[in-house]
Amino acid sequence: MKGGLKNMNKKIFMFGIPLLCLALVSAGVMLYYGQINTTVTVTQPINIIYNGTAIEGIIEENIDCNAGDSCLGGLIIIRNNGETDRTVSMSSTEIEGISVKYINHLAEEFINGEVIIPEGNIATVFIKYSPDKYLLGGSQIIIETTIE
Repeated sequence: MKGGLKNMNKKIFMFGIPLLCLALVSAGVMLYYGQINTTVTVTQPINIIYNGTAIEGIIEENIDCNAGDSCLGGLIIIRNNGETDRTVSMSSTEIEGISVKYINHLAEEFINGEVIIPEGNIATVFIKYSPDKYLLGGSQIIIETTIE
């Protein structure tokens, strides 16, 4: 009986180990051939052009505006280079006594500061500043506008 058990162990060893090795090699080959390496290049679909210059940071304007009048900032062109329509939102810090509106080249106001730009198109935007007629002259007021 002891001799039979030894032969059985040898058979398991002779057939079992190669099968185990084959399974490990197959699993390694499957992992190797199953991999996908992808490089993703991210581009910004929206470009902002201010007075003819592409902008990637902060636009700084200095505008002299009389109390009670309305003044326009520079021309802002928002270009959609994406493959889908984009909604662009504009918002400004609220300053008491100064109304800030966003209008297009036809002097139409963008509702809630939002504009939908179809793919491949542009939107022209002017920021309209209207200081209250009772606002004290000589004030320098900084208004920050965000375009998202």
